[in-house]
Amino acid sequence: MIKNKAAKALIIGTCLIASSMSGVYADTNNVEVKSAIVEQSIDDSKMMEVQILASQNEDALIQKQKEIDDYVFVQHGKELEDRGILVTHTGIVGEFVEVGITPFDVKSADYLYGLFGKDMVTVVAGDQAVPLEYISMVKVQFKRMLHSLRKYSIAS
Repeated sequence: MIKNKAAKALIIGTCLIASSMSGVYADTNNVEVKSAIVEQSIDDSKMMEVQILASQNEDALIQKQKEIDDYVFVQHGKELEDRGILVTHTGIVGEFVEVGITPFDVKSADYLYGLFGKDMVTVVAGDQAVPLEYISMVKVQFKRMLHSLRKYSIAS
């Protein structure tokens, strides 16, 4: 048996806390505007009403991203490539659909804004993804080149 009173108290306290916990499930039926009563830990007698607002633009942003993805990756990818525009990514960031392009220039950004509008879209400089294997291969080749240069400079 456990002889230390502190250890017994800790175990009993942990069991009580674990048994009093209950699951919390989100209500996904009505997502528009909900009110919740939140207790303040400083004063239990005070109650505060909090409004939880779901983003009304969320569905519109998802639709806009689908439209952009279909245009830049499926339907007109070759046309954009011919214009020198490489779309690196699209994604919802805050209240906008972010479109990353490389190389970034104002002319290319304005072209995309002309296609998709400026109200829900922002065009940013994107970085082309490079596989990790490629980076490792370049490092190995660079090390070999440095080694060859060192041999050459020592021999000279």
